Amino acid sequence: MLSQKLARHRITISRGFFLGVVSIVLIAQPILAREPLVLQSMKAIGFMAVVIASLGRLWCSLYLCGYKNQSIIDTGPFSVVRNPLYLFSLIGATGIGLSTGTLLVPALMVIFFALLYPAVVHDEETNLGRLLGDSYLTYCSTTPRLVPRFDRFIYEP
Repeated sequence: MLSQKLARHRITISRGFFLGVVSIVLIAQPILAREPLVLQSMKAIGFMAVVIASLGRLWCSLYLCGYKNQSIIDTGPFSVVRNPLYLFSLIGATGIGLSTGTLLVPALMVIFFALLYPAVVHDEETNLGRLLGDSYLTYCSTTPRLVPRFDRFIYEP
């Protein structure tokens, strides 16, 4: 029941969290501001993470478009992990956090995902299991939820 409520309201919860993070960023000073090399490295890594996340989400959309909830997508990014969109979102959110130059913001991003998204994923997987049946359960048993297994990569355009 709680996971369904979290899943249904994840956008509202995310917006509230985002406003809180923005407030923190406005008052927090980069912890490593006196170390320009470290600060610039954090910003560069953060930028690269956001680029990877953006391209990754676009890649997922190419496979998902028009088939969501209708059939099992088990090629491309969905062949190595069941929830690549959430994985890329986590990478992007962490990258945004790193670009602030603080350690608090990326930590909050990871904690937020760790608290909210398992419930969201569980709710989505329950719905997909109901819609797609045993073939989805087989897919779940062979494909990891969030940690990719690149040895399983299957390319089909």
